[in-house]
Amino acid sequence: RAKLGSMGGAVSTTPSTPATPGTPVVVVPAGTGLSVISATQPAASLAPTSAARIPFTKVTFTAGNDGDVTVSGVVVERTGLAQDAVFAGIVLLDENGTQLGIEKTLNSDHKATIGDAFVVKAGTSRTMTIAGNMASSLGSYAGQVANISVVAVNTSATVSGSLPITGAGHTINSSLSIGTVTMAAGPLDPGASNSKEIGTTGYTFSSVKVTAGSAEKIRIHSIRWNQSGSAATAD
Repeated sequence: RAKLGSMGGAVSTTPSTPATPGTPVVVVPAGTGLSVISATQPAASLAPTSAARIPFTKVTFTAGNDGDVTVSGVVVERTGLAQDAVFAGIVLLDENGTQLGIEKTLNSDHKATIGDAFVVKAGTSRTMTIAGNMASSLGSYAGQVANISVVAVNTSATVSGSLPITGAGHTINSSLSIGTVTMAAGPLDPGASNSKEIGTTGYTFSSVKVTAGSAEKIRIHSIRWNQSGSAATAD
């Protein structure tokens, strides 16, 4: 071909197949603004011993129209005429009452950062609830009135709104008997760590037995599972 080309002859070549264009990557810009305002607050009531997820404060998060906003945590503070010890922990609940993250205890400044990261879509709003899990012994605190205030929001967006936001003040109660739940391993639980061959399907990892106490019937909203150990999610 080189010799023929140097003599002025035509060189025939096979055209290459054009590359298939890839799927364009759409980059959604992060939102720059987040409005944080008070929602309709729960009515003041009692906070009995061992009660879980008592709603204290509701907050509405609204993202600007320029992009989605990620909230990585909500900073709350125990306020009101009560002691920190009335709470076993503080939790964040979404619109469906599903808990985001694990419960957090209050630090020496009476504060805690609660909730897993959640996204507020551009131009939309989400209303979250800050709830309290009460201690298993409240006799020393009966009659105190506790509040939980939202004092800060962890996000890269600019936060607008008047903080702190404080909801209901619930009265600590140690005499009211409420429903209880006892969790235990169920009859199908394997009971120990086992080695399984790759490709095993339908294997029972755990089994849960839920027993209601005698005070009142209970309703199971959800059960949350946490993957632990050395395996990755893709495994």
